[in-house]
Amino acid sequence: MGGLFSKGVPEGWTLRHGAACDIGRRSTMEDAHFVLGGAGDGATAELRGPCRGFYVVCDGHGGSDAAQFASKNLLRFFLTDSFLCGDACEALRASVLRLDAEFCKEVARGSLQHSGTTALAAAVLGCRLLVANVGDCRAVLARRGRAIELTRDHKPSLSDERRRIEQAGGYVDGEGYLCGDLGVSRALGDFHYPHLKGGVGEVGPLTAEPEVSEWEIDEDVEFVVLASDGALDSMSSQLAVDIVRVELKRHNDPDRASQAVVKYALEKGVRDNITVVTVCFKQEIAPRTASPISKINPASKSFLSLREAIEGC
Repeated sequence: MGGLFSKGVPEGWTLRHGAACDIGRRSTMEDAHFVLGGAGDGATAELRGPCRGFYVVCDGHGGSDAAQFASKNLLRFFLTDSFLCGDACEALRASVLRLDAEFCKEVARGSLQHSGTTALAAAVLGCRLLVANVGDCRAVLARRGRAIELTRDHKPSLSDERRRIEQAGGYVDGEGYLCGDLGVSRALGDFHYPHLKGGVGEVGPLTAEPEVSEWEIDEDVEFVVLASDGALDSMSSQLAVDIVRVELKRHNDPDRASQAVVKYALEKGVRDNITVVTVCFKQEIAPRTASPISKINPASKSFLSLREAIEGC
C-alpha cells in the first residue's frame, strides 16, 4: 500500500459528485447516503491527508436508524483508524466492523432502534479508489463507457455465501432468504435477530464483514456509480453507466445524471427506496467508438426516447 499515498492523480483530474434518491412506493424512506469531496464541499475541513473524497450508500431494513448511523459515522471511524497510514484497505474494513459494534452499543443504550442496513462505501485516496461493501448495494465504474462492477451483491444463494452460512449453523430457504428472514447474507445491525447475528464478535449466519477492494483511477476512468438495489434491480450495470454517460454528455451535471437513473427505475415500476450517487473523475466525458450508446441522440429532450434508444441497442 505504500504507493497509495505517494502516486499522483491522472492529468485532467477533477472530483465532482451528485446524488439523487426517492422513497419509491414504500411508506418510509430507509435508504441513506453521505457524500463529501470536491470543490465547494468543505472537503478541506473534514478530509485530511490523501483522502480526497468519501461516499456512502446504505439501504436500511426494519427501520432507518442503522442506515442513518452508518452513513453519518463511517467517515469518522475511517479517518481515526490506526491502520489508515499503513494499510488503508484494512482501515476501511476495520471501520465498518467498528461501526457495527458501535451501533449495537447505541441500541443497547436505547438511543437508537433495532434495525439493519446494507452499506457501500468508496474512498478516493490519491489515484486509488477503495470500495467496501456489505450487502447488495453496488459500485459500478465507467471506463470509457464500459461498466465494470467493483462489488458483488451479497445474496444468500451465492455458493460461497451459502457455504459460510451453513458452516455458521444457518440455512438458505427455497426462496433464497437467509434463515427465512433476510434477502442479504451480509448486513450491519440486525442484532434483534439473535439466531442470525448473535452478539458483537460472534460468528453467525449473518455477518458484517465487508469485502474491500482497491482500484486505480487512470486516464480512462470516467466516473463511478454507487447505488442501492432499488435502482440496479431494475437495470443492468451497463445500462446504468449508459444513462449516466449520456446525461453527463448532455449537461455535465452529476446530480441530474443520478436523477436520470432514479427516474428510469421509477418508470420501470420499482417499489423500493432508490438511492444513486455519481462520482466523476473527469471534467468532461470523452467520446468512445464502436459503442451501442452511439445510437442515442444526445440532443433528445425526452427521457422516454433515451430509455427506448438504450433498450433498443
